[in-house]
Amino acid sequence: MTNVKRKLSLRAVLVVPFVLLLVVVVSVIGWLSLRNEYVAVNEVTTHLRREVANRIEQRLGTYLETPHRVNQINADAIALDLLNIQDLRSLQPYYWRQIKEFNTISRTMFIPQAGGLVAGHRTENGSLQIAILDQSTGNDLYFYDTDAQGNPTQLAQVRRNFVDTHRLPSYQTATKAGKPTWLDVFQRVGTLEMTISAAQPLYDRQKNFVGVAASFLDLDQIS
Repeated sequence: MTNVKRKLSLRAVLVVPFVLLLVVVVSVIGWLSLRNEYVAVNEVTTHLRREVANRIEQRLGTYLETPHRVNQINADAIALDLLNIQDLRSLQPYYWRQIKEFNTISRTMFIPQAGGLVAGHRTENGSLQIAILDQSTGNDLYFYDTDAQGNPTQLAQVRRNFVDTHRLPSYQTATKAGKPTWLDVFQRVGTLEMTISAAQPLYDRQKNFVGVAASFLDLDQIS
């Protein structure tokens, strides 16, 4: 009986520490494996979040830069006397082509210091129009459908007794700021779309103030 107990004790002395050591080693290896896996997953997730954030920032930066870029193009064209700002109807194809080329812009327009307005306009269904208010339209703002070359084809709508264009927020904000600026977000007339616009004062070759350029973005395009 004593020999059996000694054998059991010896077996326990040899086996139990080994089993305990094995359990500890397996536990440590398992813990290290889970920890390394967690760290690796966390690093990948962090990298992915950073990459997504950078892409969003880059895309949003380009999107929001476009209205100011369009305004500056028009400012340069006027400063170099490339546009006849005395004849608004002669500018219709120019603004039509501009709204066509910059497809994120919903409207780009010129408001002369002498009064009136000419604009390229994108409708809700994506078609392109020309908007004009000059001596021939009186106090009304005319919207024309256009052909493939940007020429007015038929009268699409008329906004009777349109406000004095010098009272438009784009004109007042740009003239007050004296530099390129953003306007507050507003609801596009006749729609539920929220819009933001950039405006910029314009000067001729002699540095005389001649009007305001404004370009609009519909915020529903940001997704």
